[in-house]
Amino acid sequence: MEHSNENYVSQTDIKRMRRQAFAMWSIFGLIIFGWVLLILLTPFAASRDLTSVSGSLYNFFGFFCHQIPERSLHFENHAFAVCSRCFGIYFGLLAGFVAYPFFCSVEDVEPPRRVWLFAAMIPMAVDWSLGYFGFWANTHLTRFLTGA
Repeated sequence: MEHSNENYVSQTDIKRMRRQAFAMWSIFGLIIFGWVLLILLTPFAASRDLTSVSGSLYNFFGFFCHQIPERSLHFENHAFAVCSRCFGIYFGLLAGFVAYPFFCSVEDVEPPRRVWLFAAMIPMAVDWSLGYFGFWANTHLTRFLTGA
């Protein structure tokens, strides 16, 4: 009985792919961590009168978020660089990235089904719709949680 060698992957290649997968996960994890850290650094810098740093970061994050102060979390009376919903999205991305290896293999290249992406947006859409149409007032907590 003959076996096909077309699907064979050597143990050396498997070890190399595992190292590459872990390296990519680590790099992207550090990028996401840095992004969240910059969001938190902005009001901290503003509270310490480091206006060149905070002003630059507020301008930078202005490209990604509306930055309405009433919809933003605050640190020492200074708004975060993004609103509470955007912060929830970025924090949730960081938390999911850190938790991923506990639930799935880092080497797994198969993405989750697209339906889960759309299902994850439903709570945010409901929260936004109820607030937009005046059925209830969104809070920082609901915005953060639905973003996360």
